[in-house]
Amino acid sequence: MTITSLAPIPATTAADWELAERVSQHMQSMFPDSEAAASWVVARDERDNTAVVVAQPGYDHTLPGGCRAMHLFRWHTSLQYAGFTSEPRTDMEVFGRPEEQSHDGRARWLHITGWDPSRIVPYRTVSELVAELKRKIGVLPAHFVRLDPAANPPMDDAIRKGIRPDLAAFTYHEDGRFDGMTVAVYVGETGHPLGEKVPSWLWDIGVAHREHGRAGGWCGEDQQAA
Repeated sequence: MTITSLAPIPATTAADWELAERVSQHMQSMFPDSEAAASWVVARDERDNTAVVVAQPGYDHTLPGGCRAMHLFRWHTSLQYAGFTSEPRTDMEVFGRPEEQSHDGRARWLHITGWDPSRIVPYRTVSELVAELKRKIGVLPAHFVRLDPAANPPMDDAIRKGIRPDLAAFTYHEDGRFDGMTVAVYVGETGHPLGEKVPSWLWDIGVAHREHGRAGGWCGEDQQAA
Protein backbone atom coordinates (compact mmCIF):
# COMPACT_ATOMS: atom_id res chain seq x y z
CA MET A 1 0.00 0.00 0.00
CA THR A 2 2.68 2.45 -0.97
CA ILE A 3 2.51 5.29 -3.45
CA THR A 4 4.87 4.97 -6.38
CA SER A 5 5.44 7.05 -9.49
CA LEU A 6 4.63 5.67 -12.92
CA ALA A 7 7.84 7.25 -14.16
CA PRO A 8 11.26 7.76 -12.55
CA ILE A 9 10.89 11.55 -12.61
CA PRO A 10 10.39 12.67 -8.96
CA ALA A 11 7.67 15.04 -7.83
CA THR A 12 8.95 18.57 -7.33
CA THR A 13 6.34 19.96 -4.91
CA ALA A 14 4.02 18.64 -2.23
CA ALA A 15 1.06 19.65 -4.39
CA ASP A 16 2.20 17.15 -7.02
CA TRP A 17 1.56 14.35 -4.54
CA GLU A 18 -1.61 15.77 -2.98
CA LEU A 19 -4.21 13.79 -4.96
CA ALA A 20 -2.33 10.49 -4.83
CA GLU A 21 -1.71 10.89 -1.10
CA ARG A 22 -5.40 11.59 -0.51
CA VAL A 23 -6.40 8.52 -2.53
CA SER A 24 -3.89 6.39 -0.61
CA GLN A 25 -5.21 7.57 2.75
CA HIS A 26 -8.77 6.78 1.71
CA MET A 27 -7.86 3.29 0.49
CA GLN A 28 -5.89 2.52 3.64
CA SER A 29 -8.84 3.62 5.75
CA MET A 30 -11.56 1.77 3.84
CA PHE A 31 -9.71 -1.28 2.51
CA PRO A 32 -6.92 -2.34 4.88
CA ASP A 33 -4.48 -4.65 3.16
CA SER A 34 -5.52 -7.73 5.13
CA GLU A 35 -6.32 -10.07 2.24
CA ALA A 36 -3.79 -10.83 -0.46
CA ALA A 37 -6.58 -11.61 -2.92
CA ALA A 38 -7.97 -8.11 -2.64
CA SER A 39 -4.81 -6.04 -2.12
CA TRP A 40 -4.11 -2.86 -4.04
CA VAL A 41 -1.53 -0.17 -4.72
CA VAL A 42 -1.92 3.55 -5.39
CA ALA A 43 0.37 5.18 -7.93
CA ARG A 44 0.94 8.73 -9.13
CA ASP A 45 1.14 9.60 -12.81
CA GLU A 46 3.86 12.26 -12.94
CA ARG A 47 2.65 13.51 -16.33
CA ASP A 48 -0.42 15.21 -14.86
CA ASN A 49 -0.30 14.33 -11.13
CA THR A 50 -3.42 12.18 -11.35
CA ALA A 51 -3.61 8.93 -9.40
CA VAL A 52 -4.29 5.32 -10.26
CA VAL A 53 -5.43 2.34 -8.22
CA VAL A 54 -4.41 -1.12 -9.36
CA ALA A 55 -4.30 -4.57 -7.82
CA GLN A 56 -0.82 -5.00 -6.40
CA PRO A 57 1.47 -7.84 -7.53
CA GLY A 58 0.28 -10.03 -4.66
CA TYR A 59 -3.26 -10.06 -6.03
CA ASP A 60 -4.50 -13.56 -6.79
CA HIS A 61 -4.95 -13.33 -10.57
CA THR A 62 -6.22 -16.92 -10.70
CA LEU A 63 -9.53 -15.69 -9.26
CA PRO A 64 -12.44 -15.54 -11.71
CA GLY A 65 -12.73 -12.25 -13.55
CA GLY A 66 -15.99 -11.51 -11.78
CA CYS A 67 -14.22 -11.49 -8.40
CA ARG A 68 -11.61 -9.04 -9.69
CA ALA A 69 -14.38 -6.85 -11.11
CA MET A 70 -16.20 -6.92 -7.77
CA HIS A 71 -13.12 -5.66 -5.92
CA LEU A 72 -12.54 -2.92 -8.47
CA PHE A 73 -16.20 -1.90 -8.28
CA ARG A 74 -16.02 -1.62 -4.48
CA TRP A 75 -12.92 0.56 -4.70
CA HIS A 76 -14.47 2.70 -7.44
CA THR A 77 -17.76 3.21 -5.59
CA SER A 78 -16.03 4.03 -2.33
CA LEU A 79 -13.80 6.60 -4.00
CA GLN A 80 -16.76 8.24 -5.72
CA TYR A 81 -18.69 8.50 -2.44
CA ALA A 82 -15.60 10.09 -0.89
CA GLY A 83 -15.65 12.89 -3.50
CA PHE A 84 -13.09 11.54 -5.98
CA THR A 85 -13.55 11.53 -9.75
CA SER A 86 -12.84 7.88 -10.52
CA GLU A 87 -12.96 6.21 -13.94
CA PRO A 88 -12.62 2.44 -14.46
CA ARG A 89 -10.21 1.80 -17.34
CA THR A 90 -10.16 -1.22 -19.64
CA ASP A 91 -6.96 -0.26 -21.47
CA MET A 92 -3.58 -1.51 -20.32
CA GLU A 93 -1.78 1.86 -20.29
CA VAL A 94 -0.97 1.64 -16.62
CA PHE A 95 0.87 -1.61 -17.31
CA GLY A 96 2.94 -0.06 -20.10
CA ARG A 97 0.76 -1.31 -22.98
CA PRO A 98 -1.40 1.70 -23.95
CA GLU A 99 -2.59 0.23 -27.26
CA GLU A 100 -3.84 -2.96 -25.66
CA GLN A 101 -7.24 -3.62 -24.08
CA SER A 102 -7.99 -6.16 -21.35
CA HIS A 103 -8.74 -9.48 -22.98
CA ASP A 104 -12.13 -9.90 -21.28
CA GLY A 105 -13.27 -6.28 -21.65
CA ARG A 106 -13.36 -5.71 -17.89
CA ALA A 107 -11.68 -2.75 -16.21
CA ARG A 108 -8.19 -3.43 -14.87
CA TRP A 109 -7.50 -0.21 -13.00
CA LEU A 110 -8.98 3.07 -11.77
CA HIS A 111 -7.93 6.52 -12.96
CA ILE A 112 -8.57 9.21 -10.33
CA THR A 113 -8.40 12.71 -11.81
CA GLY A 114 -9.66 14.94 -9.03
CA TRP A 115 -11.31 15.41 -5.66
CA ASP A 116 -14.18 17.72 -4.73
CA PRO A 117 -15.43 17.82 -1.12
CA SER A 118 -18.85 19.01 -2.30
CA ARG A 119 -19.36 15.61 -3.97
CA ILE A 120 -18.85 13.63 -0.75
CA VAL A 121 -21.79 11.38 0.08
CA PRO A 122 -22.09 11.02 3.88
CA TYR A 123 -21.70 7.49 5.19
CA ARG A 124 -24.99 5.86 6.11
CA THR A 125 -25.66 2.62 7.91
CA VAL A 126 -27.93 -0.02 6.43
CA SER A 127 -30.73 1.00 8.78
CA GLU A 128 -30.33 4.65 7.76
CA LEU A 129 -30.47 3.68 4.08
CA VAL A 130 -33.62 1.63 4.70
CA ALA A 131 -35.19 4.55 6.55
CA GLU A 132 -34.32 6.91 3.68
CA LEU A 133 -35.86 4.55 1.14
CA LYS A 134 -39.03 4.20 3.19
CA ARG A 135 -39.32 7.97 3.48
CA LYS A 136 -38.97 8.31 -0.30
CA ILE A 137 -41.78 5.85 -0.96
CA GLY A 138 -43.95 7.26 1.84
CA VAL A 139 -43.50 4.45 4.37
CA LEU A 140 -41.95 5.57 7.63
CA PRO A 141 -40.16 3.03 9.84
CA ALA A 142 -41.63 2.29 13.26
CA HIS A 143 -39.46 2.42 16.37
CA PHE A 144 -40.37 -0.40 18.80
CA VAL A 145 -39.85 0.03 22.53
CA ARG A 146 -40.62 -2.70 25.07
CA LEU A 147 -42.80 -1.63 28.00
CA ASP A 148 -43.28 -3.13 31.44
CA PRO A 149 -47.06 -3.62 31.77
CA ALA A 150 -46.82 -3.62 35.57
CA ALA A 151 -44.98 -0.31 35.68
CA ASN A 152 -47.37 1.69 33.48
CA PRO A 153 -50.98 2.66 34.14
CA PRO A 154 -53.78 0.95 32.22
CA MET A 155 -55.03 2.74 29.14
CA ASP A 156 -58.01 2.73 26.79
CA ASP A 157 -58.08 2.55 23.02
CA ALA A 158 -60.91 2.61 20.47
CA ILE A 159 -61.71 -1.07 21.00
CA ARG A 160 -60.65 -2.10 24.48
CA LYS A 161 -60.48 -0.49 27.89
CA GLY A 162 -57.93 -1.01 30.61
CA ILE A 163 -55.26 -2.54 28.37
CA ARG A 164 -51.69 -2.80 29.65
CA PRO A 165 -49.38 -2.82 26.63
CA ASP A 166 -46.03 -4.57 26.60
CA LEU A 167 -44.76 -2.90 23.42
CA ALA A 168 -45.05 0.53 21.83
CA ALA A 169 -44.38 1.46 18.19
CA PHE A 170 -43.52 5.12 17.53
CA THR A 171 -43.56 6.52 13.99
CA TYR A 172 -41.96 9.95 13.58
CA HIS A 173 -43.26 12.34 10.95
CA GLU A 174 -40.71 14.89 9.74
CA ASP A 175 -43.41 16.94 8.00
CA GLY A 176 -45.13 17.77 11.28
CA ARG A 177 -48.28 15.72 10.65
CA PHE A 178 -49.99 14.26 13.72
CA ASP A 179 -47.94 16.60 15.92
CA GLY A 180 -44.84 14.84 14.62
CA MET A 181 -45.59 11.32 15.86
CA THR A 182 -48.12 8.49 15.73
CA VAL A 183 -48.23 5.70 18.28
CA ALA A 184 -49.47 2.13 18.39
CA VAL A 185 -49.28 -0.28 21.31
CA TYR A 186 -49.31 -4.07 21.44
CA VAL A 187 -50.65 -6.56 23.94
CA GLY A 188 -49.04 -9.80 22.92
CA GLU A 189 -49.39 -9.86 19.13
CA THR A 190 -52.46 -7.62 19.01
CA GLY A 191 -51.80 -4.08 17.87
CA HIS A 192 -53.81 -1.00 18.86
CA PRO A 193 -53.26 2.24 16.86
CA LEU A 194 -53.99 5.09 19.28
CA GLY A 195 -54.73 7.97 16.94
CA GLU A 196 -55.10 11.10 19.07
CA LYS A 197 -55.69 9.15 22.29
CA VAL A 198 -52.07 8.86 23.42
CA PRO A 199 -51.53 9.13 27.20
CA SER A 200 -49.04 11.78 28.21
CA TRP A 201 -46.67 9.25 29.81
CA LEU A 202 -46.52 7.26 26.59
CA TRP A 203 -46.10 10.39 24.46
CA ASP A 204 -43.15 11.42 26.67
CA ILE A 205 -41.47 8.08 26.03
CA GLY A 206 -41.81 8.60 22.29
CA VAL A 207 -40.35 12.08 22.51
CA ALA A 208 -37.41 10.76 24.54
CA HIS A 209 -36.64 8.20 21.84
CA ARG A 210 -37.08 10.55 18.88
CA GLU A 211 -33.41 11.31 18.18
CA HIS A 212 -32.29 7.69 17.78
CA GLY A 213 -35.66 6.26 16.78
CA ARG A 214 -36.01 7.81 13.33
CA ALA A 215 -34.32 4.82 11.68
CA GLY A 216 -36.90 2.48 13.13
CA GLY A 217 -36.26 -1.04 14.36
CA TRP A 218 -36.20 -2.53 17.84
CA CYS A 219 -34.77 -0.40 20.60
CA GLY A 220 -32.23 -1.80 23.04
CA GLU A 221 -33.33 0.67 25.69
CA ASP A 222 -36.50 -0.78 27.17
CA GLN A 223 -38.59 1.94 28.75
CA GLN A 224 -40.68 2.12 31.90
CA ALA A 225 -42.85 4.97 32.98
CA ALA A 226 -41.21 7.43 35.34
